[in-house]
Amino acid sequence: GLKKPQVTKLGGNGGNFESVAVDNRNPSSPVFYVTEDHESGRLIQYTVLPSKNKRPQWDWLHSEQADVKYLVFLDNKRFIWSSNIEEGRISQSLYFRNVEGIDVKNGMLYFVSKKLSMLFVLDLDNGTYTSTSTEGGLLGRGSFYSSPDQIVRNNRGEFLYLTEDGGRNSGVYAIDVAGNRYAIFEAYD
Repeated sequence: GLKKPQVTKLGGNGGNFESVAVDNRNPSSPVFYVTEDHESGRLIQYTVLPSKNKRPQWDWLHSEQADVKYLVFLDNKRFIWSSNIEEGRISQSLYFRNVEGIDVKNGMLYFVSKKLSMLFVLDLDNGTYTSTSTEGGLLGRGSFYSSPDQIVRNNRGEFLYLTEDGGRNSGVYAIDVAGNRYAIFEAYD
């Protein structure tokens, strides 16, 4: 039957949330990732506790039956998920402020910091990450000098698409698996 609208439990008691992605490699216990666009926000990992029913359930996002953790960078290549929200806030304020777009594909979590103009790629299975600037370096014509905003990986995983927020020439850009960057289109004044 029809369900009444409800606020999800993904963000706890609220915040300045921007985007969500889901790692559904284990259909009975999907993992949701939520970004918060704030300098001392947090990147949330919301794991639905295992269920016998592998079909998506309304209660998955509206129940207290979940494990909630926060991204904490340990150094310039390793990370953990901590149940301590303050550790998550401190880590975001130090390493990845104002997180915007997020996507997950094949155990790799992608997200961008608009304040730092950085793309982060987390290997969820190995607890390691890499980061790279989103500014400049495009093949052909185009520029990426404003803030990165939303991101999405295409179905085959060949390209990561990024949108740009602000600036006079905002556009849509792509990065292929080899790391080459392309301008798909840009606005011009």
